[in-house]
Amino acid sequence: GDDLGRLVQWTLGSPQELWEVKFIFTHVCGPNGGTVLGLGFGTQDVKMEEVDILECDKLAVCDAYDGEINVLGQQISNKESLDLHEPSSGSCEEESIIALFDSNKGVLSFTVNSTRCRSSSKTEIQMDCLRGVELYPTVAFANRRSKVRVEVIRTHMAMPAPRCA
Repeated sequence: GDDLGRLVQWTLGSPQELWEVKFIFTHVCGPNGGTVLGLGFGTQDVKMEEVDILECDKLAVCDAYDGEINVLGQQISNKESLDLHEPSSGSCEEESIIALFDSNKGVLSFTVNSTRCRSSSKTEIQMDCLRGVELYPTVAFANRRSKVRVEVIRTHMAMPAPRCA
């Protein structure tokens, strides 16, 4: 069976207004090139099957294959995305991407640690559509042999404080 667009989502049980998580992964290198591996965040109601990770409006993810970024259905222009070489068939090194999401500021950032990085290893995107959105660490992969570990670096729990206009 093909796992294209299968999602795995981690939640820590309660909404966080700030997430910083590290995704550690190894690309599956095979005859048909790399595999789609979307790392980042998703809404609680994202579909878990047959998702196009760069079109889906419930995901805010970076494609660890080539560095393209989708923010809630909007593809981010090339200067904002990470410039990654496609993995070569021989090298299957462990790589990592640190993803940070701050719903108060509407900020999403990805920092990649990879030998495939051609230019800047960090990108930060600020968009109003990210403000106040409830997102959870989410991984989308197209190949069940893709190995991903998630380490939560820090979170900041949303405080149910009264908001003044």
